[in-house]
Amino acid sequence: MILLLNFIQGAVFSYSWDLKFGNASVGVPFGNLKFTNQVSGYGNSGIATGQFEFDLYDETGQFSNALLENVPVHLEEKNNKCLPSREYYISKRSVNNKICHFMAYDIMIKSDQELNISPLNVFFSRGEKAPCGNVLDAIKDQCGFAYVSSSASGTELISFTQDQLENATVRSVLEAIAEAMQGVWIATRDGGAVLSCLGEPYHIAPVAACEHYSEINYQGQQKITKLVCENTDTNERQEHSTGEYGAVIAVSSPYVACSTGIDSTVWQRIQGYIYQAWSIQKALISSGDVDIPVPAKINFGETALMSTHITVTADVSGIYLSAGAEPQEEWNYDDYEQRQINRRVAYDTTAGNIQIS
Repeated sequence: MILLLNFIQGAVFSYSWDLKFGNASVGVPFGNLKFTNQVSGYGNSGIATGQFEFDLYDETGQFSNALLENVPVHLEEKNNKCLPSREYYISKRSVNNKICHFMAYDIMIKSDQELNISPLNVFFSRGEKAPCGNVLDAIKDQCGFAYVSSSASGTELISFTQDQLENATVRSVLEAIAEAMQGVWIATRDGGAVLSCLGEPYHIAPVAACEHYSEINYQGQQKITKLVCENTDTNERQEHSTGEYGAVIAVSSPYVACSTGIDSTVWQRIQGYIYQAWSIQKALISSGDVDIPVPAKINFGETALMSTHITVTADVSGIYLSAGAEPQEEWNYDDYEQRQINRRVAYDTTAGNIQIS
């Protein structure tokens, strides 16, 4: 930590930030820039919605009185020292003594709407299931994603009945795919939605490098040695195991433990995967971007670590992060009902990549 603080105090470089609503610079002083990206567990389920917070000084009331919900906002570095952030969409605003505090979320927030299944009726009218690829195309068009894809194979083995999609939200459908595939949906820099799969993530190469950082706190490793799949429609159950003692991944879904073979596809990808738990309080990004979706690998000197949560702050002196991967307790197999209880939403507890404070 002392090394990092000494370096920051002696820093001679600077960043020049430009905050934009749409394509227009805000034109007023701003600060307290913070990006938060996190996934729960190993990064093997749910939807990761990135969060961007910032303050504006609003002398005239221009921003405190305007209707700004869902207005796109992003951060740029004027001298191109890093790439612009992803597009975020304003969700909340609070005002105190001419300071407007804004909370904005990335494009994954658009999954919170009921799925329009009319483009899929061509399958249902023939008594067929809708292939996952066609469902994802319908989601792409409805939510305005640039594209929808997966970092690993397996989605082609999933198909949906009309009953599974009627009255469903986009979020619930994406979460069902993530559960079967053992991945987490993240927003890409160019407005796409990608399922970043455990064992074969979207960000394979390091996305940032830090030469100056506080001490890395290593918190143990876990090796995935067993996959238990339960079909929630038929109660069929399939297990895959290396025969070793280690972490157990449990999947409950109508798309597993059936004839499609998706269980084997997932198992080939995750068996033997070693999850390293760690944390670091503060680091100075020497190369990389201000906005880092997770899961993502970060270099600390010669050490590369996969992060499942990152908080990035930026000011004129640099880009700083705290990051890590939380220790997991997946040694024992829990039945379906217990795992549903474990995933319940509770105050100050992350569940399904959401936390309510």
